[in-house]
Amino acid sequence: MNRKFEKRLAYLGALWQVASGLYTMFIYSIKVRGLEESLALSSYKVETSAKVMSDNLYMFSVTFGMLFIIIGAVNIYLIRKLSDKRPETKIPVWFFVCGILSYLVTDFISAAAFIVSGVITLARNKAIIVYYKT
Repeated sequence: MNRKFEKRLAYLGALWQVASGLYTMFIYSIKVRGLEESLALSSYKVETSAKVMSDNLYMFSVTFGMLFIIIGAVNIYLIRKLSDKRPETKIPVWFFVCGILSYLVTDFISAAAFIVSGVITLARNKAIIVYYKT
């Protein structure tokens, strides 16, 4: 049995996660950091509050981007471990979890790729069991 289609879908989701993580870390976070400078601030307290808020948003966006990159790298590793000759149970469940988490953070491309990849991987398990037992 060939798992090429679900591997390609999972690669699509993983590469999208890495790309969006890199975008979040290096482009979006820099825009958030520069947001404070574009505000016309009236007092020292407001200026300090805006700087603290900008720093917190910057750290959050960098952490969020790094989380996406790490999850994408883990997914690439797991895709390479996906075997064509034995039924897999843990990796498709991980794909479902990643798909649901991606859906919750409104990353619909990764969510669709991982959920469909998990469904197809689980569906092929039965065919692999039948094919290799005979």
